[in-house]
Amino acid sequence: SGKRLQRFETFGDLTQVAFSADNQFVAASRLFVTSDKLHLNEVRVWNIETGKSAYTFDRCHAFSFSPHGNAIAVASQLRCVVYDLTSGVKLKQFPGVAGALSLQYAPDGERLLGVVATDDGFVLRVCDVADPTIQISSSPLDEPFYTAKFSPDGTMLASGHAGGSVLLWDAHSLTPIRRYQV
Repeated sequence: SGKRLQRFETFGDLTQVAFSADNQFVAASRLFVTSDKLHLNEVRVWNIETGKSAYTFDRCHAFSFSPHGNAIAVASQLRCVVYDLTSGVKLKQFPGVAGALSLQYAPDGERLLGVVATDDGFVLRVCDVADPTIQISSSPLDEPFYTAKFSPDGTMLASGHAGGSVLLWDAHSLTPIRRYQV
């Protein structure tokens, strides 16, 4: 119909917006720094039906909804935590992707991917959802990158890089397969 259903307002730069798999929630991550350098980043989750804020994760900057629709993973500078979307209860911490610049659940919901800045460079890390330890980590890249996504079948990853290039990765070994230049 072209009719606006809801309007969600916040301030700062929205860096990601996504729907939960069950279409009950929409979330956005916001980056905001005050003039005196106070970081007020947040991930906010709204109930689509009511338009009301369901959850606010202060000092967080990245998130990924579980493909099963029942959980959300959120990352701050120091942690990565998965919360139940029904109750808001903290389910599990994922230290291997703490501080991740971006998060992405695998399509089957069994793995959680993070892009992490380390002292050696930028790496991809994959944790098993059942056991939150790091399953596999890529070799570090010197050039920064900020996001990676699973292919629909979960066998590949794509990451975007400076200069307009996209790097494809094998999702099981985290080795680069091919680079595309825009």
